[in-house]
Amino acid sequence: IKFPDVRRNLPKMGTYDRQAPETWILELDCSEDEAWRRLSPACRNRVRKAQNSGVSIVEAQERECVTELYAMFAAAHAKRNTTTSKSLRYYYDLWDSLKPAGLIKVLFAEYQGKRIASATFVMNTDTGYLFSAGSHSEHNKLAPNNLLHWHFISWAARNGLRRYDMVGKGIDTIDHFK
Repeated sequence: IKFPDVRRNLPKMGTYDRQAPETWILELDCSEDEAWRRLSPACRNRVRKAQNSGVSIVEAQERECVTELYAMFAAAHAKRNTTTSKSLRYYYDLWDSLKPAGLIKVLFAEYQGKRIASATFVMNTDTGYLFSAGSHSEHNKLAPNNLLHWHFISWAARNGLRRYDMVGKGIDTIDHFK
């Protein structure tokens, strides 16, 4: 994703190997009901668990949400002893560039009035992409991440997206979740 006001001078890279990225893609060439049936039984159970536990999904409409979603995303990296290469400014640029065109969704899972998980999705004409996600681990037993993904999948299926690219593969715990 490139923003018009970003100017970078990249160093010469010499020789390098090009590798195709691995990812998880869910085909959405179906109804919302069929998309639900395509989820594993364990995933459907976790979505129901979140709903029955009182977890709800709220779509952010205000730019100020960026700080909170970034903090959750950075915390998720910290749990894996990694850091994000994207700055808070990058996320504000993402919001400012894509929100007016309706090409970004920022969702929060809330429980008892507190935001406990977040996910950012960007879209093109037919595909939705998971851009970032994070959660407060003490609430993971409530399965907020499953509910976040299902909320986006059901919206995408209803709104004509053909694929959901969960982006990224290769981190065992995340691969297990996806």
